[in-house]
Amino acid sequence: MTSTRIRACHTAIGATDGDPGSGRPLPSPPVSDAPDGGQLAEERWLGALAAELGVSPPSGEERELLLALAGIAAHASQRTAAPLACFLVGRSGLAPEAALELARRVSGQR
Repeated sequence: MTSTRIRACHTAIGATDGDPGSGRPLPSPPVSDAPDGGQLAEERWLGALAAELGVSPPSGEERELLLALAGIAAHASQRTAAPLACFLVGRSGLAPEAALELARRVSGQR
């Protein structure tokens, strides 16, 4: 999504760029336009968040499992279920592999 399209989305929902009183952050530059497709930005952001939380960031395998779990949640219910399912997994302490199997079972896939 280009910056122009992001601004259009923000305008449509009433956000005003640069207005400190709006309560909304300015849109970030689109990471998908980066040569690496935004992967380095994602890794940096997740690394920074993990450091603030006092945990290690997910490994490549853990990311793939959690993204698969998010996909199952989104398709079995609605898109908003994806991040919430990942939150529940984190809260439960289940390993991502076990959580993915559980999500498949809950969704009737196994």
